[in-house]
Amino acid sequence: MTAILFAGLVGICGSAHAEDLRGDSLRDIVDGKVWEAEDGWGIWTWQVNNELCVRTYSSDEDCTDSGPWAIDDDAICYELEWWSDSYGLRKNCFVVRSLEDGRYEAIPKGSAVDSAVFAFSLTE
Repeated sequence: MTAILFAGLVGICGSAHAEDLRGDSLRDIVDGKVWEAEDGWGIWTWQVNNELCVRTYSSDEDCTDSGPWAIDDDAICYELEWWSDSYGLRKNCFVVRSLEDGRYEAIPKGSAVDSAVFAFSLTE
């Protein structure tokens, strides 16, 4: 299993080699994949049945929050139950950028919530 490597909360990368993922390329890093985040962002499990499960500390624990996800051309959009309600927002979206070092970066897109940009690697 490939270790997850996060840069935590980072600014948008200015690399000339960065590429925003779309369509099947985006689905390949989401559908059935697990992302781990540092600094309290939790573990994101993108289930193949289009359910997102976010855990706080460990992939072995129950979902802290969950809800549906979908890919809308160039963005991953999701709705979390309590998180969305606490912000008065039912939908949050971000684009994913491929970085040259094998990592990816999630960048908020058109969201009313002040989401953070974070970098990640994939696990199986």
